[in-house]
Amino acid sequence: MLGKDIYLGHPCPYSDGHHCTIHEQRPQDPCRVFFCGWAEAGSPLPEWMQPNKSGVIVLTGRSQWRGKPVDVLVSAGRDPDEKVLAWYQRYSMETLRPFLYQRNERWFGFGPQEFLKDIAEKEARGEALWT
Repeated sequence: MLGKDIYLGHPCPYSDGHHCTIHEQRPQDPCRVFFCGWAEAGSPLPEWMQPNKSGVIVLTGRSQWRGKPVDVLVSAGRDPDEKVLAWYQRYSMETLRPFLYQRNERWFGFGPQEFLKDIAEKEARGEALWT
């Protein structure tokens, strides 16, 4: 490793907010095996949701809740702003796809009341909200 720990779902210590500062030396896991939801083939995410424009990396369907994929919005330099959250809330309601996001180092969910209840219970038990 290069001296700092890198964890999927946490802001990268090697990001300058727009680019990877160690791109040629980045580790295999999680960096080289990771694929941002914005760049996936057939992604429904608009151009402005590109991480260097939105400040958010979208992890699509990395987790499940009651058989439904759950997306996770992770900071890529800044927390999701109102534009990102409003777009994702509309998308979530249209697709019935709940999502998680982080603001000020706290996790929040958006989706059916049962999803929010399950997330709150997991958090209270100290369990990971997504895998």
